[in-house]
Amino acid sequence: MMNLELAKNLLQTGLKKAKGTGRVCSIAVVDESGWLIALHRMDGTPIPTAELARDKAWTAAVFRMPSSKVSQLGDSKAHGYGFNAQNWNDRLTTIPGGLPIREDGQLIGGIGVCGKAPDEDVKLCQSILEEVFGKQVDLRGKKRIVRKKTQDNKNEAGMVTTLDRIYENGQARVVDIRGGPGVRQRLSQMGIHPGDVITILRFGALRGPILIEIHGSQVALGRGIASKVIVEEME
Repeated sequence: MMNLELAKNLLQTGLKKAKGTGRVCSIAVVDESGWLIALHRMDGTPIPTAELARDKAWTAAVFRMPSSKVSQLGDSKAHGYGFNAQNWNDRLTTIPGGLPIREDGQLIGGIGVCGKAPDEDVKLCQSILEEVFGKQVDLRGKKRIVRKKTQDNKNEAGMVTTLDRIYENGQARVVDIRGGPGVRQRLSQMGIHPGDVITILRFGALRGPILIEIHGSQVALGRGIASKVIVEEME
């Protein structure tokens, strides 16, 4: 999970890399809900870059995709891609430089960089995550990013967790259903039973529903009820 220690590690890694290339920038790290955990603006970096870095991190976390990809959800012919951010959240941005952070298949936060050109910000984000988590970053935001393994941090198939914690495009087998008869009946009506194999297709933005595939059909599950489904992660 995202915590201050990990956020500081990400910041320190980013600062070291930025200084190594002679650039200055602002770096922000947020948790999975978009709340700020850590923010650093290097000396000499324009003041607005701090807020822009936070915006990028927020967007990447809550939309579960790189900030540059969010524009695909809007109308490319409309001003600002048709997003009316003023009426719901002024942190939305489509500027490149924000990436989601996943650990053991679970979204744990987002990172945003703002300094020079946006493409350079993206490269620094990628470089930070690759060093801290030890795996190449997929700009589509769907590849599992796993922290370098230690004795206390293993990533193995067969891990038992809840359905809402499986990564996009991941598969899991239903082990049990937690909850009363009402929950079990509702899930049964959706075709979800112990032993079934489920594929996670997509997570809705802003903690929206999870789209899954089961028995060849697509079903949307709220995150609350998805957390009641105990699953075993598959390869």
